[in-house]
Amino acid sequence: MRTCLAAFTLLACMGAAAQECNTIKGDADRLLCYDARFPRTADPTSAAPSQPTGAQVAPTPQSAASTPTVETPTVETASKLPRFLKNFKLANEATPSGALRTDPANFSYAKLNNEEYSTVQAALVWEPAESWFPAGSYLADYGWGPIASYSLNRNSLTTKRADVSQGAVGLYGTLFRIKGEKISGQLIAPIALGMVTKLEAAYRRNKVDDTKSTIYTLENWLVSSHLYGGIPYSDAFAWFVTPRLGYQVDDRQRAKAGSPTGETKAVFGQLRAELFPGAIFDRMKLTLLAQRYVDVSASGGIAERAETFSKIGVEFLLYPPRAQGLAIQPSLALERSYGADLLSGLPKQGLTQLSFKLKLN
Repeated sequence: MRTCLAAFTLLACMGAAAQECNTIKGDADRLLCYDARFPRTADPTSAAPSQPTGAQVAPTPQSAASTPTVETPTVETASKLPRFLKNFKLANEATPSGALRTDPANFSYAKLNNEEYSTVQAALVWEPAESWFPAGSYLADYGWGPIASYSLNRNSLTTKRADVSQGAVGLYGTLFRIKGEKISGQLIAPIALGMVTKLEAAYRRNKVDDTKSTIYTLENWLVSSHLYGGIPYSDAFAWFVTPRLGYQVDDRQRAKAGSPTGETKAVFGQLRAELFPGAIFDRMKLTLLAQRYVDVSASGGIAERAETFSKIGVEFLLYPPRAQGLAIQPSLALERSYGADLLSGLPKQGLTQLSFKLKLN
């Protein structure tokens, strides 16, 4: 237990990445935040849309600041989900919206060497849109709240077969933030340093390996205005770099006959880079991901693991990128992945595939 606490304390000082405006859950407030930080040149030939005086520009969840009148760019009309469904989203993994731009769920169907196969990587995530804590408290001001998810990772190809399901509950929010120097003309101060943290307990079943495990995870994202630039899916280039560090305990309670059961403790790090070439094509995103997962201890005769996972891909949106609050967001992606993604429980494999992706907000 002392080893776990020491690792938790160490990792809590390291963190991984988030974006200042992306921590805002409200679509309108988040758009105003982006517009305030990266104002666009107004078109003198067209009338700017009106905005009520006293619009809110919030630098963090549940923490809004009154600002003068702000002009917002024209956005296309988009359908929105009912209020009670806004707490649910379909995505690639159970990542809190305040910590990282969530990738869409991945679905593919292909044929290789006369064998048809399909892959699924999807998570149904429940995340309340409003804080459960008293207004003005630290937990409310820093966006702390519960999160729950059920995820699937499957590949039916015989030589690369995988079938992992996981249910999880957790708590996340901004642990701390230090604001940078406010420049004249800015409506909000940039975040010089901060950290978003998630604590999670999960029950994982791997049908291929016939294992059942209880997983405990602490993961962190560093918050800094220096880790991104530009607005995604705009007319100019934008980029994001997202470091992610964490600690995971895997209590393997069931395994195949003859395989050991027991507990492993691991540290992991992930670096994700995204480029939005809006000046070339505003519906495109390029992604590069590198991840390292290393067991620091293992009991019960379990062999310690040290695996690297990498992925590179290009994604094309099938919906208007500037549509505000669009409920259904489909896209196509061509991706190449290699290695074992032990963070998700997936075995080592090399796979290139064209996928249909879907995100529900």
